Amino acid sequence: MVVGCTAVRVLQFTESEYKYQLEKQQLIIESLQQEVSYLKEIIKLLRHEDWTSKMLAQTLIAPTSIADYLQQEQQATLRHEYVDGYLFAMAGGSKAHNQIATNIVSLIRPQIRGTSCRVYMADMKVATENCFYYPDVVVTCHADQETEEFYLTQPCLIIEVLSPSTQHIDKREKLLAYQRIKSLESYLIIAQDQPWIEHYQRVATGWSLNTYAEPAIISLSCIALDVLFTAIYEDVLNFGGGRKL
Repeated sequence: MVVGCTAVRVLQFTESEYKYQLEKQQLIIESLQQEVSYLKEIIKLLRHEDWTSKMLAQTLIAPTSIADYLQQEQQATLRHEYVDGYLFAMAGGSKAHNQIATNIVSLIRPQIRGTSCRVYMADMKVATENCFYYPDVVVTCHADQETEEFYLTQPCLIIEVLSPSTQHIDKREKLLAYQRIKSLESYLIIAQDQPWIEHYQRVATGWSLNTYAEPAIISLSCIALDVLFTAIYEDVLNFGGGRKL
């Protein structure tokens, strides 16, 4: 079969156009991959509200393994939380933040004395899948099964006191991570600048949420303790109006 010049030119043009479109699509794909990579870094930074000031409250460090993180953390002078390979430095808390945590520990300790339960404040890590967090207060009732010296795997109660730079993490990221811990029964989120407590409790159908904005009794089932709302805020908030700290 004889193919005319016009047909040959059309075929050549079609082939050329096809190659051009392939190259164009490849460039688009490469550009999108770069954008995705860039957005991932932005998302990591946006995990903290103060990322524009060089992570004053928290610092993003290069990815590392869990084993290296645990080893480094024992020697570190600054605590870090571990989230999917990334380390985030932790800032210190306010007077109100520390007083609330102290109040809670003082309420829990007498209740669990002589039992297999233990309460820890601030410096004990909790392992959740591929993350390690430092809750403000954590209780485990499996002390005989907690074989690791520097972190817990079976907490039944976790409490976080909100800070401006971490409240979105406590309410979203940590909430989801903690709820995946099979042993966990209760997660409390406590505001430090106003009377507000969120109590997430495991139930047969999943998780229930109770919120408290005024004096009430909060039941912590895993240690069979009823806590007064006002006792948590003792020496922090004046329920007659205003703050004490």
